[in-house]
Amino acid sequence: MLYHYTSIEGFLGIISSKSLWASHCQYLNDASEYEHALNYAKNISSDIFMNDDYNAGFGFILRKNISLIPDNSNVFITSFSEKFDLLSQWRGYCPPNEGICIGFDKNIIKEFCNQNKFKFEKCIYEEEIQLRKIHEIVEKCYKSCPQHTISKGEYNLLNSKDCVDFEMDYHEEIKKFSNSTDVFTKFSNSLIEYAPLIKNNGFYEEKEWRIICKSPNTTINFRKGKGYLIPFINLDLLNFSKEIIKEIIIGPNVNARRCEESIKMVLERKGFVNIKIKHSTIPYI
Repeated sequence: MLYHYTSIEGFLGIISSKSLWASHCQYLNDASEYEHALNYAKNISSDIFMNDDYNAGFGFILRKNISLIPDNSNVFITSFSEKFDLLSQWRGYCPPNEGICIGFDKNIIKEFCNQNKFKFEKCIYEEEIQLRKIHEIVEKCYKSCPQHTISKGEYNLLNSKDCVDFEMDYHEEIKKFSNSTDVFTKFSNSLIEYAPLIKNNGFYEEKEWRIICKSPNTTINFRKGKGYLIPFINLDLLNFSKEIIKEIIIGPNVNARRCEESIKMVLERKGFVNIKIKHSTIPYI
């Protein structure tokens, strides 16, 4: 089971539209973490260019392609947590007295994402693992590029002039290669898809999972944010399977009994059955 925290109004919208909203990655509360992943890659590529003369041509082209990734990458995200009845989630995502936590079947979410070619993975909180994954994406790109005609050991034996000639020739070769293939485009796409999975370790207790939709072929809608509009798309999860919702937890609420009865009525009228309704064990906040 994975859980989605929302308000009573949000719950009603989900049930009525049979869909969840996926918000544009640049308009999330923690949108800076998306940039954090790109900065990891920029640092790695810059380090190759500055400190590895043998591979400097690759590092330069790699850094250039990262800089071309647009700030408004067309990526939309919706989030779930492994944890239900979590105080930080009630406080962070739900208005007082209006919190609802919806329990979704993880396997059905996965099937929905597979059919729609969306990425569905758990967020990564450990910096060591984050860096390792970025290095893997860089390494995959490197191995797809033309390889050197001489080994690094042989390169180190060259005189200064021959070293410069080698570096310039390799730079030109990589540049021509990048213009004639989609290897660096694939690298950028992999980075764009991975970036939203990076989360600050301070949010570890949430154990968040995300559906990541890159350049979705669907209508982009807008809703009111705090002083701006938030672009979002609809993910028709409940149309995909009405069995996807397994339980509902009512958050701390002074009108918990009325809330439960009204939720039961809505579910019945919308054709949702066999859904357990529970109450938060956290005292009213």
